[in-house]
Amino acid sequence: MEASYTLGMHYVDEYSKYRRAQIQVRPVQHLYKAACAHLRRAADAGHGDATLELARELSKMGPKPSV
Repeated sequence: MEASYTLGMHYVDEYSKYRRAQIQVRPVQHLYKAACAHLRRAADAGHGDATLELARELSKMGPKPSV
């Protein structure tokens, strides 16, 4: 649970770097999908912070890639 949250937050940080620089490359979507997948795994296991971060990411992006 904690490892999924930590890994998900790593991907969120990496994705945020590209998003701030407005770089649109294919691997960026993979970062977003990976972040959401790991955060969802931790959230499903009951990690409260992961649930909050997943909600934040999904609200920023709207209906983007399904995870």
